Amino acid sequence: MLTDLVLTLVLIGIDQLTKFWAVNTLAAMPGGVIPVIGGVLNLVYAENTGADVSFLRGRSIAMLIVRLFQVALAVYLLIRHREKLAKITRIALCLFLAGLIGNQINYLLFDYVPDMIHLPFLGGVIFNVADIWAFVAMAVLFVRLAFFEGKDFVDWLGKHITQKKAKPEQGKKEKNSAAESAISGDSAGKGENPLPQNCESGSGEANVPGK
Repeated sequence: MLTDLVLTLVLIGIDQLTKFWAVNTLAAMPGGVIPVIGGVLNLVYAENTGADVSFLRGRSIAMLIVRLFQVALAVYLLIRHREKLAKITRIALCLFLAGLIGNQINYLLFDYVPDMIHLPFLGGVIFNVADIWAFVAMAVLFVRLAFFEGKDFVDWLGKHITQKKAKPEQGKKEKNSAAESAISGDSAGKGENPLPQNCESGSGEANVPGK
């Protein structure tokens, strides 16, 4: 768990350093733009005030509650189910935590989130390192939960549901079997013809007192 905590803090630190650089250096550039790879990658300074509502963005109380729930779920998985998770899954959860917390820090301290990465082929979308952490985390977690750790859970759930369905059917069979046994016993009882108590077996005469 200590390793996961250190990794998460390092990732948050990298995100905050890039934002600090963007605010203090990139913003001072002409137009706040540094072309890196023509038509592919530009560094463009922008400030997101929370109008972009998503699981990472948005400043409403509702969005804050959602993010707190997401953080709590990721921490729970890292603590309670750490031994069951593959190393890559734990790293993805750390990335996810760093992405959520990284942007939330800026909303709380500065009332906006600095963005600086622009890929022209995606249109006018500008994002930051925390967004990259979260995007990579979601991609990895989707694959892991769909085909690996999550598959085990789906298999367990399927078996659990099947067992629940099988129990009522088994109970019905046991009741039917008991009922059939009772009916058979009654039929056998009705078919008996016991000898009279005052008749000797093998004799046609009755025992008459004094005879």
